[in-house]
Amino acid sequence: MNAQKLAKWKRWLGDANARGTIIQEMVDLAVIRRVFADVARIVENNPALQQRSAFYHVFTVNYVHSVLMYVRRQVKPDPRSVGLIMLARDLRDNCHLITQDYYVSLYTRKAVDDQDRIDREQWGRSDFQKAFGGTTKTHLDPVIIEADIDELQAIYDASKGFTDRRIAHLDRREPTRIPTLPELDGWCDTLNGKLQKYISLLEATHFVIEPIFQHDWKDIFRTAWLPESSSG
Repeated sequence: MNAQKLAKWKRWLGDANARGTIIQEMVDLAVIRRVFADVARIVENNPALQQRSAFYHVFTVNYVHSVLMYVRRQVKPDPRSVGLIMLARDLRDNCHLITQDYYVSLYTRKAVDDQDRIDREQWGRSDFQKAFGGTTKTHLDPVIIEADIDELQAIYDASKGFTDRRIAHLDRREPTRIPTLPELDGWCDTLNGKLQKYISLLEATHFVIEPIFQHDWKDIFRTAWLPESSSG
């Protein structure tokens, strides 16, 4: 493994606290998705809240715009940007650097004795072959990453007409298509899957993209926001 390349890929991935990294972006997106889903569930379960309100409109519009911009940063091919599609392209172009032996070394680094090392080596070789080896056997199969790139490019192609013409710019042309909320969820799930895959490839760890709140953020809804006599 080329240490310089590995350091670059890991720097791009970053972590939940490193601004401008893929993981931090995807964790932020997970928080946005969770809050939106929780609010929708609150309204669904409370008939008294099911009434016309500009708040719901603003809340939904901001959610859609935010999610589309988060998605765009991960799927737009741009050599000046850090994103999943650019990471995938670099992995594909340097697939020979990610060998089965390197991947196995990630499994064996915490071995406690000789038998544990043998077991871990077997697991590592088996997992590499199932997920990354493909037809090459000894190093990352570029065909596997090429399929990921095609999926990410498809998301970009499906979303850019609306994002370019109604979010990034106010174009005189109509959007080519308007994404639906289920489509947004599907795109985000695909991005999460690719991120987990690349973390596994480079670090042999399972990263769960799930927001962990240090408090019950819904507590604010258990307090009246306006006194009965208030006009707003």
